[in-house]
Amino acid sequence: MRDILQNIMRQKTRSLLTGFGVFWGMFMMVVLLSVNKGVEQGFVGRSVSMSGNNIEIEPQPTTMNYKGMKRDRIWHLRNSDIDAVRRQFADKISYVSGINFEDYSNVAIGKRSGSYIIQGVTPEYLVSIPQRVIYGRYINTIDIQRKRKVCVIGEDVYKQLFDSDTDPCGQTITIRDIPYTIAGVAKCTNRQFAEDLNVSPVIQMPLTTCQSIFGRNNDIDLITVGMKDMYPMTEWDKPVISFIKERHKIHPADDEALKVYNTAQYQEEVAMATMGLTILCWLVGIGTLLAGLIGISNVMQVSVKERTKEIGIYRALGASPRVIIRQILTECLVLALTTGFLGMIAGLSAVSALRSSLAAGATDDDMLTNPYAPFLITIISFIILVGGAVAAGWRPVKQAMKIKAIDALRQE
Repeated sequence: MRDILQNIMRQKTRSLLTGFGVFWGMFMMVVLLSVNKGVEQGFVGRSVSMSGNNIEIEPQPTTMNYKGMKRDRIWHLRNSDIDAVRRQFADKISYVSGINFEDYSNVAIGKRSGSYIIQGVTPEYLVSIPQRVIYGRYINTIDIQRKRKVCVIGEDVYKQLFDSDTDPCGQTITIRDIPYTIAGVAKCTNRQFAEDLNVSPVIQMPLTTCQSIFGRNNDIDLITVGMKDMYPMTEWDKPVISFIKERHKIHPADDEALKVYNTAQYQEEVAMATMGLTILCWLVGIGTLLAGLIGISNVMQVSVKERTKEIGIYRALGASPRVIIRQILTECLVLALTTGFLGMIAGLSAVSALRSSLAAGATDDDMLTNPYAPFLITIISFIILVGGAVAAGWRPVKQAMKIKAIDALRQE
C-alpha cells in the first residue's frame, strides 16, 4: 500500500486533476438524481392535488349533421345534465360539478376595489380542482337551492381587498353594485397545472345565483364528472361522453363537439415525463462519471509506460502476474474510490443545503420539493464507481502484462 501511495503522490498534479474528474462525476451524479427526485415529488404532489379520476367536458360547435340538427350548431350544457349524469351513472360516479365563467366584474368593499373574474360553481367543485378553503366555508347545497347571494373569494382577491390576518367571513362586498356576503376564502393548491382553473384571483358564487344575476338561464359552461376509484376514467369517459351526446343530439362520431380533458391521462403523461427525466439524469450522471474513470485509465496507462523498467525488474525478480495486476488495480481503485467517495459526500452535502434552503421558502406551487438521494441510488452509484474503477484499470493491466522482463531491463 505504501508503494501505491508513493506512486500516486509522485505525480501530485496529474493525480489531482485526474481524480477531480471522478470527484466531479460522482458529485454530479448524486446531485442530478437527488434533484430529479425532488422534481418528481413536485410533479406527483401537484398532480395528486388534482382529482385524478375525472373528466372536464366543455361544449363546442358541432361539426356534423345529426337527427335534423345541422353542423356548426351552438349548444349548451344545462343544469338538467348534471342531474341526468348523476342518475345514469349513480353507482359509478363520486360527483358531478358544474361551473360558469363570467367576465371581469367590479368588486368593492369600503375604499378598496378591483376587477375580478366571477365563477358560478356547485359544492362539488371544491374537490374537482386543486383548491382548499383557508377561511370560512365553501358553497353548499342550500346556497344553490336558495340562490343565496354569498361568495367565496380567492386568496389573491383577499390579499388585495383585506389586511393580512383579517377574517373576511361575514363581511359584505359589492359585485356590480349588488351586495354579497363572504362565506369563505379559497386558495389554489396547484397553480402550475391548473392555470386556467386557478381560483386564487377569482370570486366564486353559487351556480344558480350566477345564472340568475348574469342572465344565463340554466346554461353551464363546463361540467366535471368524477368517477369512483374502481371505475377508471380512461375506460368510463366514453360512456359519459356518449350519454351527453345523445341528450343533445350530437353525432356519435363528432368528437369536435365536446372539448374533453381527462386528468387520468394527464397523470399518465406526468408519470412518463418523470420517467424520461429520471433516465436522462442517470445517463448524464453515469456519462460524467465514466468520463472521469476513462481519464484515470489513460493516466494509468501513461504511468505503466513510465514504469516499464520498474515492472520489468519486478518480473525478473520473480514477481507473479497476480502481484503486478493487484498493484495496478489497487492503485486505480484507491485513486478512483477516494475521489469518488469525496464527490459523493460533497454531493450529499450540497443536496442537504439545497433541501434546507427550499424548506425555508416552501410554497404549494414549488416544482422542486424535498430533493434527496435515496439509499438505493447511493449504493448503486457506489457500485458503478467500483465497477468502473476496475474496468478503468484493466487496460493498464493488460499493457503491463505485455512487458517482458528482458526488454524492460534493456530500456534506458
